Amino acid sequence: MVKALYYWLMGQVRSQTSAAAVAFTLALLLTGLLALSPDLAFAGTGGSEVANWYNDIAAALQGFWGKLIAMAFIGFSLLAFKEGAIIPAIFLIFVGLGVGIIPDIVDARFTLTF
Repeated sequence: MVKALYYWLMGQVRSQTSAAAVAFTLALLLTGLLALSPDLAFAGTGGSEVANWYNDIAAALQGFWGKLIAMAFIGFSLLAFKEGAIIPAIFLIFVGLGVGIIPDIVDARFTLTF
């Protein structure tokens, strides 16, 4: 379906050579999709079904297992530095330092009120 839509759009572009025609077609398709699926307006208003799972992962990352994972990443970064891989080692250090604060970042981002 997507491949057929792509080829149809490319055929429109080749025949009309107009970016405005492609933009109009995509806008029309998006409008039709939104009109046929009004449930998308309520996306992100739930989440109680995964709250227990998220709380378990957040507690693990901020507790002993998070410290263990952070120490492993920092240890791997030292090994990468020893081998001469500077960029991956810097990435591993940042991941190791960020493991414990990832749940706080997620909480801060998804509990904002506008």
